[in-house]
Amino acid sequence: ADEQLDPVRLGVADTLRLPFRDGLFRAVTVGFGIRNVADLRAGIREMARVTAPGGRIAILEFTQPGNPLFRFVYYVYFLILLPILGNLVAGGKRNAYGYLPRSVLAFPDRDELARIVASCGLEDVTVHSRTFGIVTVHVGTHPLFRREGDDLHVTVPIGIHEAGLGARFEIPTFDGPVRLRVPPGTQTGQRLRLRERGVPSRRDGRRGDLV
Repeated sequence: ADEQLDPVRLGVADTLRLPFRDGLFRAVTVGFGIRNVADLRAGIREMARVTAPGGRIAILEFTQPGNPLFRFVYYVYFLILLPILGNLVAGGKRNAYGYLPRSVLAFPDRDELARIVASCGLEDVTVHSRTFGIVTVHVGTHPLFRREGDDLHVTVPIGIHEAGLGARFEIPTFDGPVRLRVPPGTQTGQRLRLRERGVPSRRDGRRGDLV
């Protein structure tokens, strides 16, 4: 039987202030758009905010090719021929296609962007080159837990009261729910510290006691 899917709704919003609650989506993607965000790090952090723990963020963007010979040929086309041809197609509008090359050259290269993505709190960042390195896909995972020294922290999600304080609750993740037990008196949004040996595992489903 065909699965009934919710209709897709289009919307317009500020990338730096997305109108969605924390951890709403299993995946957040952007294609050829992050380069135009006024604050790159803030934009990536906002993408991470609305991604569920264990969910993934994917960024598709232009970059500079790594192969020196191909990079030379590409730059001749990208910096010289493309603006000329683009202006002819656009009816002679000056600099109609000049912004694209300038913005790509000013944007962080693939390695620097990977470091920026990791600095925004994402883990397991991978980089996938496409079309001879003209474009790359950066993929990062929103961590289930945040480490501070020897401690692991998890934030109690919205809706914990529905499971009852002092009971178990589930963190929705990309790979399925992770179950935790919370002590009596725990409040929504409270940060909790986990014992290392009690950290839930997505592989075996162990349940960890909160300290």
